[in-house]
Amino acid sequence: MQKPMRGWGKRLSGLLILAVTAGASLLFNSMGQAEQPAVYHLDFRRGVQPGEGADTELARIVRDAVARDQAAIIVTGHTGTLGDTQANQALSARRAQVIEQRLTDEGVDADRITTGGVAGAEPLERRDDESDRAYQRRLARVDVTVRP
Repeated sequence: MQKPMRGWGKRLSGLLILAVTAGASLLFNSMGQAEQPAVYHLDFRRGVQPGEGADTELARIVRDAVARDQAAIIVTGHTGTLGDTQANQALSARRAQVIEQRLTDEGVDADRITTGGVAGAEPLERRDDESDRAYQRRLARVDVTVRP
């Protein structure tokens, strides 16, 4: 009876070491991710109206901002690349301000938030099968970075 049980002690201690190592690895990986900036994208319709899914994305940003209560939040508005440069600059800044207001309405401290607009100065890479209209629509966005 003793022989079959003999190897179990080593196996159990090996499994225990493996479990502790895996748990520690998960903990350290999650800690490392918390130190990384998180970038969120909110699409806009025409003008300063956030697009579909903006409420869900804003809720994620607020949760992240609350979890990282010392993190800086950078809100950057964008527009398409067509049209008047000054008008696009003003529109991109206004989009960023709209998102800043939504964040502060949700309890995020305004002192942590920096906003700005870059108009069409930071366009996204164009997809091969994308029409001009679809591309310009995709450029209408606000990027929010939560940076530790």
